[in-house]
Amino acid sequence: MAYIARADGTLEAIDMKTITLEKAQEIVGGYVERVRALSDPTLYMLIDEEGKLKGKHVNAHGCELYRTLEHGDTIVGDIIVFKRNEGRRWA
Repeated sequence: MAYIARADGTLEAIDMKTITLEKAQEIVGGYVERVRALSDPTLYMLIDEEGKLKGKHVNAHGCELYRTLEHGDTIVGDIIVFKRNEGRRWA
């Protein structure tokens, strides 16, 4: 279960085994930062670490996974969501 969650709300299934650093950076649109999904400790997200500085749109799916309403920190831009065991090189 790995997918791209776009800021526009669309989801696209992907195979994490094919995702290189360069491809991940292309998908998120910048330098990759890995964060744990606080709503499910078995999930991770790859996000653009400078997304807020770039003024990217809020990613509602990412915010839900990160529990933004509880602590106020938002997830922005397109993200990659994956289970810990799927993305061994990322987790």
